Amino acid sequence: MISIGICASPDKAGAAKRVGYDYIELNLSATAAMTDAEYAAAKDRLSDAGIRAEAFNVMVPGAYRLTGPDADLAPVREYLDKAIPRAAEMGCRVIVFGSGAARHVPERYAAYDAWTQLTAYLKLAASVARGVGITIAVEPLSKRETNIIHTVREGAALAAAVNEPNVGALGDTYHMYAEGEPYTAFIEAKDRLLHVHTAENVTRAFPSAGDGTDYAGLFAALKAAGYNARVSVEGSCKDFEAEAAAALEVLRGARG
Repeated sequence: MISIGICASPDKAGAAKRVGYDYIELNLSATAAMTDAEYAAAKDRLSDAGIRAEAFNVMVPGAYRLTGPDADLAPVREYLDKAIPRAAEMGCRVIVFGSGAARHVPERYAAYDAWTQLTAYLKLAASVARGVGITIAVEPLSKRETNIIHTVREGAALAAAVNEPNVGALGDTYHMYAEGEPYTAFIEAKDRLLHVHTAENVTRAFPSAGDGTDYAGLFAALKAAGYNARVSVEGSCKDFEAEAAAALEVLRGARG
């Protein structure tokens, strides 16, 4: 059965568990930036709550350059060597490579060269993640957030170019809606689909009953793709626990 999780900070772990989420999705850049004491406290919060951080997003901070003439993988490797083992210790199974600022292609820089650079980055990241049993899911982002890799098809194509067994694609229904990409993209990318994000289509709020987003269609497409991994709520809210509970009820109903 598809697991349902929620993107949140470690201090929300207890609330996520009380509501009934299967896992929590944390921010990798924020986790890597923690002091040793802060990291130990975050791990304790998850342990006390009885929930695992099976997914992480924001893989690379915007301060690092992955494309363009200033791209440099040496400091990125140093960062990954710290960040990925921390994630693994917290229960990580998949890391989301969105990182729109880090991958943004400078003006007048060749798209082909940027693609080649992203391939090289993902090969490097895959080599670090493989040793701790973590997969990497390439996240397509809307044109509002970055200027390369905007659709699930493009994310799957980049994963194919990387050609590493622990690199695949992600679909985020908010970005898919912004780009006019249908849920059938999940079926087309089924052999490489590793992770999914969802939220209300327009404002990116937590899912809620009657918000106009076709969550039943989402899960139908995922089942047609043979997908059986994770779907994370990634959105905004005003009252975390109450709105997270309502979102879970909606998604469980759509999942069946």
